[in-house]
Amino acid sequence: MVHARQGPTTPIDSSRQLQRRLYLAAKRSRNRRFHALYDRIFRPDILWRAWQEVRVNGGAAGVDGVTIEMVERHGAEQFVEQIRQDLRAGHITRSQCCECTSPNRTVDNAP
Repeated sequence: MVHARQGPTTPIDSSRQLQRRLYLAAKRSRNRRFHALYDRIFRPDILWRAWQEVRVNGGAAGVDGVTIEMVERHGAEQFVEQIRQDLRAGHITRSQCCECTSPNRTVDNAP
């Protein structure tokens, strides 16, 4: 995870500011629901921070099969911009990202 040392000389980036505001709002009201966050997902600063964290953590290929090496070979900026455009246009949905392809654990394949 990418973390910057927080202090008077280190400004907090805008994605961390959003994260902090959402955290505080959730703490103030445990029953609060955040229905209108979709427009925040495709903000360039949010997507860029997500890309940086995936890269630093050595993330595996996603549901699209694209690896970190493939993204870096073709340009991370172009990749993040394409993701932003696809999200904004509604071409990427939650169901596409949450498909489960793992087999159910059974006695036969249990570790």
